[in-house]
Amino acid sequence: MISGHRKMTSPVESPKNESANHYRERSAVRDSFLSNLGTVVEENHLSKSNNSDLSNEDSPLEQASCEQSETPTLNPIQEITSAPCPREVMKARIQYHFMNPLKKFRARRRKPWKLLLQIVKIVLVTVQICLFGFDRFSLVTFLENNQLALKHLFLKDYKNGQQGVEVYTRSQLYNYLHYAHEQYYQIRDVALGSYGYTKMVNGSEPPPMILCYSYYAAGGIENNTCIFNPRVQQDCINLKPTFHHEHMTIKNDTFNLGRLRDVQMIFSLKTINLKDVKAWDRPNCYKFDVQIFFDNLKHDGRMPVQLLMNNILSECKKGEIKGSSQLTTDIIKETLVVFDAIVIFICTVSLFLCGRSVYRSLKLAMKAAKFFKEDPLLEDFTFWDYREFVSLWFLLLMISDCLTIIGSVYKVAIDQRVSIRKDDYFNVCSLFLGIAVLLVWIGLLRFLSYFKNYNILLVTLKLATPSILRFFVCACLLFAGFMFCGWVVLGPFHHKFRTLTVTAECLYSMINGDDLFNTYVELTPRTPILTWIFSKVYLYTFISLFIYVVLSLFIGIIGDTYERIRDLRHLPESKIKKFIHEPANHGRSVQHRDSVQQTAPIVSETLATAQTRGVNGKHGTNLSTSSQDPFMNMISVESTGAE
Repeated sequence: MISGHRKMTSPVESPKNESANHYRERSAVRDSFLSNLGTVVEENHLSKSNNSDLSNEDSPLEQASCEQSETPTLNPIQEITSAPCPREVMKARIQYHFMNPLKKFRARRRKPWKLLLQIVKIVLVTVQICLFGFDRFSLVTFLENNQLALKHLFLKDYKNGQQGVEVYTRSQLYNYLHYAHEQYYQIRDVALGSYGYTKMVNGSEPPPMILCYSYYAAGGIENNTCIFNPRVQQDCINLKPTFHHEHMTIKNDTFNLGRLRDVQMIFSLKTINLKDVKAWDRPNCYKFDVQIFFDNLKHDGRMPVQLLMNNILSECKKGEIKGSSQLTTDIIKETLVVFDAIVIFICTVSLFLCGRSVYRSLKLAMKAAKFFKEDPLLEDFTFWDYREFVSLWFLLLMISDCLTIIGSVYKVAIDQRVSIRKDDYFNVCSLFLGIAVLLVWIGLLRFLSYFKNYNILLVTLKLATPSILRFFVCACLLFAGFMFCGWVVLGPFHHKFRTLTVTAECLYSMINGDDLFNTYVELTPRTPILTWIFSKVYLYTFISLFIYVVLSLFIGIIGDTYERIRDLRHLPESKIKKFIHEPANHGRSVQHRDSVQQTAPIVSETLATAQTRGVNGKHGTNLSTSSQDPFMNMISVESTGAE
């Protein structure tokens, strides 16, 4: 029976005790309406009840609590506090789900562990990326300087800032080959750097330089007839040291330039990177595989010459740094490894907590969807309703955690010198850690959204995103048309339109107002008059359209969205928000309206008492304005934690 579940007033109790109990019950109901959880009593009951209450059919007890017994001897307050209605329980669960960490702390004294963990993770990941960056740029500077030094040593007439040199005559070609050949065998005497040969032949002779050249099997013009065989052949020869600058292998008739495709001079050198000789950072030994490439593939009378270098980390012979302590070296190296291990552990814990939050969000969304489907007054769930339960910030943090873990593993491998291709590990590690630290710092915007002044900016971007994407589709179509047109028409006469990639970069720079005058000047009247006239119309039209129209519309979309949000003070409510903000008695059936009227005076009196602490507005109960909660007044009503 229903009465068996209710607390009845004992007949032997004094009127004074009965009055005190009645006052405490009224206070409990009043506090339940003021609580951010929906009802405090509901939460206490919820923690003791089975999690499958909402998935099963309504029990007689729940039906009794919703339908309000007509027994005149029972107090309506006791009926409300005895067992909560499933509708109010669902409201409390959803409302608690969308609270931010500060509200949850006020409601349940639940400490924001995930918030503290994310702050610690941001600090650790930032320190890790700084340590990695210093080591990375030290290596990059060392390799770039060595490549520049080798260009000066092996490319004749090389000047700083050039990618390479160019050859236009036969004598230049052979002079460049002879110069590189001689420089290789006297590298120890002429170079300032610590260069050496990889392996000595017969104990004292350096390994020979290799000369490879590829050519077509047949080709040439005879009696105004072109003879050509596209089959490519390649020959390689070893270049021995010169004797009194006499080159016995490379002569003026070595190559048939009419069929020659390319010439390559291949050799290897070794060097050492001292790194200022720190006690905890031992020197690294490198092997440089160098290739001097003469490119004659186009056969246009111009042969570019480039020096290509590939570095490989090699094992240094055992040595010692005098004055250094081996114990200090080991402590510093192990500390760096432990630090990376701590970062991996923190990111693993963060990944687990975020994954658990996503799982719980989906679980609650499924329960809410079932509840909405069974309630005739509510609409069924859509995909966007499910998406509202799952915070995209958690997915962002999970991606950053995975990238940080992978990047940290590569960093440990680099520090322990696991791979001989250290540069490849550096490239992969920098990619993972770079994207990870970007996502981690973007995740800070989530915590700024808890404050009104910052949240309105984030909400503006969120609400304006669909319009911006549609706008970009139209703008990209216009941009693509101008790009292809400029490439085809102006490309032969302007180096900024020579390729599609360069054309796109040039047009994008012009949108930002970069280098406009030089773009006009380089098309002089000496170009075909029709092309010159078209270039003026083309450039003026593009600049006017994109700078004065497209950019203005883009700014206008964001500005209009910001004004609407600022005037409305909140986003349009979804069906979920409307459900949790609906009145307490909303959704009761018509046949129970009489029992609702029994509780109405008590509810009205409770809300009237609560006017001094909060106001029940259109979008839910506003936060307290009392002196003990001044900081909470800064929290945006629309910002949620969704944890």
